[in-house]
Amino acid sequence: DARREDRLRRSHALAIGTLGHIGLAHHYALMKDRQQGRTPVRWLAPADAVRAFARRQGLEDYVPEMMPALEMYPRHYAAEESSLEIIAVEKVLSTVIAGRPFTQRADLAVKPRGQELIAIFDHKWISRCSNKWARQYANDGQFLGYKVLGAEAWGSAFGGVFLNAIEYPAQRFRRPPLPENISGLAQFRARIKDVDDRREALTAETRAGLRDPWEFPRANSELVCEHRYSACEALELCRYGVQGLALLGVK
Repeated sequence: DARREDRLRRSHALAIGTLGHIGLAHHYALMKDRQQGRTPVRWLAPADAVRAFARRQGLEDYVPEMMPALEMYPRHYAAEESSLEIIAVEKVLSTVIAGRPFTQRADLAVKPRGQELIAIFDHKWISRCSNKWARQYANDGQFLGYKVLGAEAWGSAFGGVFLNAIEYPAQRFRRPPLPENISGLAQFRARIKDVDDRREALTAETRAGLRDPWEFPRANSELVCEHRYSACEALELCRYGVQGLALLGVK
């Protein structure tokens, strides 16, 4: 929608990451078709897909910064065509937690040739990659969710989750191992249930007139309000309350 498009244009990291994901999705979809003997005419060349999306979303200014890394990527990982079997690209994974659906989309699922284990690759377009990224993502709900969903989808054949880091504009590529998070993984379903229970309780209280909707719980933190992808969409509402609607252009 219009708000999401505006957020893309305002957020440098989000715009670069979105364009990069589109390019890699087409790259691996074409590879999957070649491996399966299909004539790869259903997908655009990665660079063409990026430029087409950028034109439609008004993101042309970001293309020159990320395009060299996208064009270098298949050369850097040229051996993948024969060493990896592409299982799925942009695959939707779903399960049910405490009676509620839980869904994530995996960027890429692969199986190394000669092995039986299927791994999820999550693409991250990063301006500067360091070892701390692996530590941060090891505790991230997205990656814990991938582990839960991957195990449900492929059972004993699931081989884990890998960070596929693309560093731009430096054109460096890394797939660092993620540290284990045994406790976080064990508590993941309970955490999801707690969040959903809290959300439903707040919704019920508001609808019953027991809570002013503007008195919502807040997580005031420099890591939440202004995170690396952009500002929280509710930032102006937190700052100004109902007056923030006018600042957002909401009538």
